[in-house]
This record gives sequence, structure tokens and C-alpha cells, in this order.
Amino acid sequence: MPRSRSFSSLVVADPEGRKENQMAGKPISRMYEDRIFAYGVEKIYDRVENGETIKAIALDLGMSRGWLSTYLNHDDSAAELLALCRAKAALRCT
Repeated sequence: MPRSRSFSSLVVADPEGRKENQMAGKPISRMYEDRIFAYGVEKIYDRVENGETIKAIALDLGMSRGWLSTYLNHDDSAAELLALCRAKAALRCT
């Protein structure tokens, strides 16, 4: 029996502009992203700028340090922003 749609055609944009798959492909990633959006990405960068570690922030959000670090470094602009926040934190310590 031929399929009427491929799984890749089931991708839709939600009201916040994120794309999500209608299939249950990555429920943990989706749950973690929802936590980040609910908490606020800006707040995470502010905490890094204030000298907190990614590990401490990840524990507060209920996720692994590795997952949060990967998320915050997902593209060049996000990685540059994280590096800038870390540099500001280092300047405060001196």
C-alpha cells in the first residue's frame, strides 16, 4: 500500500517560530527546548555572564551539561554570544 505522505512533510512551524516534527522523533530534546524557552534563553546567557557554570545552570533546568552546552553552541552566532558572555564574566573576576 503506497504512503500518501512522507514523514518529512509533517514538519510544521509553531507560533514561536520553531519547527517541530509531528512524529515522536525526539521527545527528550523537545522537552529540554521547551524548558529553555519557558525559562528564557536570555536568562541563561545572563547567568553565564555573571560567572555561573553551564553545569550549574543545566542542573537547575533538569538537563545534562552536555545537552545545554550543545544547544548553546548550535551555530556560530550562538557560540559567539556564549563566548562573549564568558569573556565578560572573566573580566568581572579580574
